[in-house]
Amino acid sequence: MDSSKEADMRLKGLYFAKIEESGKKQPKYSLVFKFQVKK
Repeated sequence: MDSSKEADMRLKGLYFAKIEESGKKQPKYSLVFKFQVKK
C-alpha cells in the first residue's frame, strides 16, 4: 500500500470518528461522508 494512501485512510478514519461523535448534532455531514467513501 502506498504510504500517502495509508495516511489518507488514517485521516479519513479520524474524520469518520469525529463525524460519528457529533453525528447526533450533524447527521447530514455523516451521510455525506459515508456517500463519498462508497464512491
